[in-house]
Amino acid sequence: MNLLKRQEEQRKDLAAGVYEAWQEIRQAEARVVSLLGAPDNIPTVLKEKLAKTRESFFEEWGSEGRLAALMAERHAKEREDVIKQENQTWNRNRQHDRGR
Repeated sequence: MNLLKRQEEQRKDLAAGVYEAWQEIRQAEARVVSLLGAPDNIPTVLKEKLAKTRESFFEEWGSEGRLAALMAERHAKEREDVIKQENQTWNRNRQHDRGR
């Protein structure tokens, strides 16, 4: 599998993981609301905890979060390494060509 296809698959896998993690948060929030009857009935401390959970989620899993940034950085490095390797191969072949 070529590099770009593999990286696209990794991005899709991350997106699937993000979706699953987000669903867990939404389900937990829905359980809290169902137990307390309405969002207005949620105590301030619990609202703050839910907001902090959402914030932490987006810092880690969001499109500009840590995981996405690390993946983008790793993908850029992988592409850079492939280009360097191809350039070395091209230069080696050019040196051995002897002007044909």
